[in-house]
Amino acid sequence: MITISNLPYALSFLIKDDNTFVRLQTDFPDILADLISFKNNPSCSCRGRVIKFFGEKLQQNATILNEYIYDPVGLQNEIVLAEQARQLNSYSGKIITIPKNEEAWKNLSTDINNGKIFRAFSVLEKDNELVVYFL
Repeated sequence: MITISNLPYALSFLIKDDNTFVRLQTDFPDILADLISFKNNPSCSCRGRVIKFFGEKLQQNATILNEYIYDPVGLQNEIVLAEQARQLNSYSGKIITIPKNEEAWKNLSTDINNGKIFRAFSVLEKDNELVVYFL
């Protein structure tokens, strides 16, 4: 049920349960400090280390985290909702045309800085429009 692709969402869900969190701390002392920081602040810089650590564990044993799933339906719902939110916030592959003026650029800038995900963008100037290609 927990895979490399849904690991970030699954870990966030699992550590919400205090009993599961204690078990993870006990069973994986190598990542203890980062795990505690991750629970207290999911946006911490340790997030990547925690996900990498458990990602490597999943590659060694694909079912290693299954014993920590206390609510399979809740986990599945969390994964589905997180995936939907990610897709809604993904601008990769989108093309947006806006009027060529400062106000339109400001609005686009505000929108993309509110959690939108993309790698880069390119702008093509056409008559009275700007065409923005998101990669």
